[in-house]
Amino acid sequence: MDFFNSTVFHFPKLLFKSMKSLFLTLFLSQFILFAAAAQGYEYDSTEARVVVSRGKGNNHKIPIAFSLRSYCPPPQHQGNFMTCVSWATGYAAYTILCGVANNQKVPAYSGIFLAHHLHRETNYDKGMSISKALDTLKKYGTVADAFYTHDMKAKPKSNQVVEAATHKISHYDKIFDHQKEDKSLLVEKLKQAIEQRRPIIIGFEIDDAFADDKVVLWKGFSTLNAKKYNHAVCVIGYDNSKDNGKGAFEIMNSWGDKWSDKGFGWISYEAMTKHCLAAFIMKQ
Repeated sequence: MDFFNSTVFHFPKLLFKSMKSLFLTLFLSQFILFAAAAQGYEYDSTEARVVVSRGKGNNHKIPIAFSLRSYCPPPQHQGNFMTCVSWATGYAAYTILCGVANNQKVPAYSGIFLAHHLHRETNYDKGMSISKALDTLKKYGTVADAFYTHDMKAKPKSNQVVEAATHKISHYDKIFDHQKEDKSLLVEKLKQAIEQRRPIIIGFEIDDAFADDKVVLWKGFSTLNAKKYNHAVCVIGYDNSKDNGKGAFEIMNSWGDKWSDKGFGWISYEAMTKHCLAAFIMKQ
């Protein structure tokens, strides 16, 4: 009877405690993963001056929607490392830029190669500015994703360094800085760059709601006291009909294909205006 009492009667209670502990462990691991991944961008007000966008004249009308998604590589996951800037710059934006130049989708370039250069002294526990990533891409170049390791502890090999030197950008421009420019100009600047088929790397503030895998259209902070994180993604499109006709930007994230729409999502024009810190474009 003692065995019956201790084993049968108490088994559901023990099972509940075990399940509760497992759930808590999984929840905390996911939160820690998000917190690390979401703080990989470091805003720097001194990085690069803002340039004036050159449009096609007052008579030019951009379409109501435009997307570079057909040039995008499959979204990958940056893992538990503060490397979102490297992924947004090297893997997303540079791959898209090369695809546009060749007028076809091209094999992806590495997001980790830039990370290895950028994080040599930080052990991936500190965020990076977008300008540092672009300076690295301009100075060292990058390599094809298939040609490079996904081991974060590895170092570039000599032949990879030589290969990377053939894949550089010629220059880059900062087209927006929230401390130096009227935010009302941001939406049109981003739309103009996309219509010119130029992917945009942005650094912006996000909250926990942005990390929800089911988020389709992020409209900004869910609460007034929401915890803020800095993150970097690549803007690849816009659509004026999204958000009930108020418009939204299409982005490519670096949190794998389980996030939002297979790794792609939308940010409303209003949220972008409120939370974007800086925006950059580059040229081969």
